Amino acid sequence: MNIAYEQEKTAEATQATHADTLDHDPAELIEQLSHRILILQQQAQSLARFPANRDGKQQRQLLQQQIRTLYQQLFALEQQQSRQRRRGENYLSMALSVAAHAAHHHAQSEALAAVA
Repeated sequence: MNIAYEQEKTAEATQATHADTLDHDPAELIEQLSHRILILQQQAQSLARFPANRDGKQQRQLLQQQIRTLYQQLFALEQQQSRQRRRGENYLSMALSVAAHAAHHHAQSEALAAVA
C-alpha cells in the first residue's frame, strides 16, 4: 500500500460520506460506516502481524487515523438520528395530547347536549 494513495482514498471516502449524509437515511449511513470501520480494523490487524515492517507501521497509523475519523462521523450521525427521533416523538406526543384534549371537550359537549 502506498501511504499517499491511502490518504487520498481516505479523503475521498470522507467526502463521499459527507455527500451521502444529504441523500441517505442516517441508519443506512451508520451501517455503511460501521462496515467500513470493520474492514479498516481488519486491515490494521493484518499489518500488525509484521511489526518490523516500517511501511506497515506507517500504514497502520494511517488506518488508525481513518478509523478515528470514521468513528467521529459515526458519532455525529448517531447524534443526528437521535435528534430526529426525539423531534418525531415530541411531535407525536403533542399531536396525541391535542387529540386527547379535543376528544375530552367533544365528550363533554355531547354529555351536555344529552342532558339538555
